[in-house]
Amino acid sequence: MADAVTLGQAVREAAVRTLKSAKLCAVSYGTVTAVSPLKIHTDQQMDLFEAMLDIPRSLTDYEVDIEVSWQTEEKGGGSGDPAYESHRHELKGRKKVKVYNALKAGDRVMLIRQQEAQKWAVLDRVAPDGTLEGEWI
Repeated sequence: MADAVTLGQAVREAAVRTLKSAKLCAVSYGTVTAVSPLKIHTDQQMDLFEAMLDIPRSLTDYEVDIEVSWQTEEKGGGSGDPAYESHRHELKGRKKVKVYNALKAGDRVMLIRQQEAQKWAVLDRVAPDGTLEGEWI
């Protein structure tokens, strides 16, 4: 019986050591150094290339449908003709918009290495991107 307990304990200890050394995932950070093709330089001094990366849609430029109920600003113009008097236009319904959120050179990102693979998942930017270029509406 003592031998069975000792064997059981040895198996448990071996399993714990194996799990601790397995590194089921590794979280890393990096900086985007190129965008076409995409390249990320990690804090561990590794370069990750586009083929090695899984990029979520949220970190790309993509199109999405939205529903709006807006009116344009009141504007007039032209030669004084009544057809050009100050007026508004209504925007209603489902519209397609493009979200410009692709990674840019200099972006800091959080990465997870997939177990037993040379593939990395890019989770998100670490700091907010402060370079908005569009017009606020």
